[in-house]
Amino acid sequence: MKNMAKIPYLKYSGAKVPIQSDTCGTLAVTLARVLMAAFMGAFLMLTSSSSFKRINSLRNLLGGLGGRGDKKNLSVMGAAEDEDNSTVDEPFTPWIVSVASGHMLLRDPHYNKGLAFTEKERDAHYLRGLLPPAVFTQELQEKRTMHILRQYQVPLHRYIAMMDLQERNERLFYKLLVEYVEELLPIVYTPTVGEACQKYGSIYRRPQGLYISLKDKGRISEVMKNWPEKNIQVIVVTDGERILGLGDLGCQGMGIPVGKLSLYTALGGVRPSVCLPVTIDVGTKNETLLKDEFYIGLKQKRATGEEYDNLLEEFMDAVKTNYGEKVLIQFEDFANHNAFDLLIKYRTSHLVFNDDIQGTACVVLGGLLSALKLIGGTLSDHTFLFLGAGEAGTGIAELISLEILKKTKMTVEESRKKIWLVDSKEKEPEKEKETEKEKVSEAEKETEKEKVSEAEKEKEERIEEKEKEEKNEDATMEEGDSQPSEQQKASDAKRKKSIAHKKSAKKLKLVHDSAGSEINDWDSQEQDKKIVWMVESKGGKLDTYRSVYSMFLG
Repeated sequence: MKNMAKIPYLKYSGAKVPIQSDTCGTLAVTLARVLMAAFMGAFLMLTSSSSFKRINSLRNLLGGLGGRGDKKNLSVMGAAEDEDNSTVDEPFTPWIVSVASGHMLLRDPHYNKGLAFTEKERDAHYLRGLLPPAVFTQELQEKRTMHILRQYQVPLHRYIAMMDLQERNERLFYKLLVEYVEELLPIVYTPTVGEACQKYGSIYRRPQGLYISLKDKGRISEVMKNWPEKNIQVIVVTDGERILGLGDLGCQGMGIPVGKLSLYTALGGVRPSVCLPVTIDVGTKNETLLKDEFYIGLKQKRATGEEYDNLLEEFMDAVKTNYGEKVLIQFEDFANHNAFDLLIKYRTSHLVFNDDIQGTACVVLGGLLSALKLIGGTLSDHTFLFLGAGEAGTGIAELISLEILKKTKMTVEESRKKIWLVDSKEKEPEKEKETEKEKVSEAEKETEKEKVSEAEKEKEERIEEKEKEEKNEDATMEEGDSQPSEQQKASDAKRKKSIAHKKSAKKLKLVHDSAGSEINDWDSQEQDKKIVWMVESKGGKLDTYRSVYSMFLG
């Protein structure tokens, strides 16, 4: 013991354990003793019943997070069994080690059950006193919520109430949507979602989905890591340029991906935890939104061209990097010129899908094939006429053509001859063109009348002026000798010629202007032809007008 002072010490919980460097294996023995002491201390701390309850909850939590599927712990993270079989779900976010309990549990829409928490669950998850004493069944909560929803007369108000429910109690939201699909489907999706998107900035409550904008260029992959769920299998993405035929709604188009994925869960059985709604904000062409102080997106003109393509390419690469190659990417409500390009560009490198182009086409083709079972024959026996050539129309036409090719020996050209697409807006533009032509024609007629009127007026003035000059000349000659001299005759002739030239020059200018040309355009061949025609049509001689016109310019 005298040599203890010279031996280095490992301090642990106030105990000093000597480390002897001259003995092989002594260090391992010492560490074992330290760990033994630590475990004994921990055991003494956990002898109380409350401590055992906490350690059991933690053990169950860690087991559930490890993905071992203990049904007793699938509804909420804790030790109590979920007595409501309709709310069985798997725990999420395995990279987060935390116990959802108490007030935080009630604020988590994934695990919150509202008044459906049983007495045992309230004790296990420290909810005693945080909820009213009554315990409702899930069926009673359904009835109560539908009673509240039906009190709203305006569909948009029902939409807001449903979105609030989704952010408060996800289980109840989807249970209602499944049980009352015919009543609630038009509320959470079309047509009500269209109005909701138009007013999204005013009714915005909490963020839903992932927002990616031009400001995130160069770090989209990093932004995606902020989304709490990592096992994403379905992404519905929009850029908001063509929302349900309502035009460019920009960032406010988020209501479409959110609503679409609600249908994936309610009607397709896809877990909400594997769904990700995304809005790509590249600005908007909607001037009303740009001036709206409540608009939640970028207040700038919509980006196009290379800037747009580069952002979409970075997004697609980030999806594959974060979620793998098997994640489904659905392009939703992109403008026609982008929808087809994106589908063609990424169909060989990503799992992509466009509902408007491909989804609608599948449904229509399925209906046609079912109808053939009743009437007989094949698709190639019929000719198909489409009113309009938008995303849906062209998608259906292409799929019908492919089906005909599959069942017959026709070429692509022959199969497409069975399909006709008519411009749905052809008549209206033609009417507009005719109206515009009529307006232009009337305006030209009025202008021509004014020009003719001015010409006639000027002609009358010149005639009057000429008569006055002739009278003055006659009076002058009468005052002079009865036989004027040769010099006087030449002077009078020169004066008359000058007056005639001035009249001709002004007349030529009028004719030239009425031909639609400026004075300096005399050498223009086209205008020259017009002037020749107009001069000759008035009985004049072109050479005379050319010489007079040259004098006029000089």
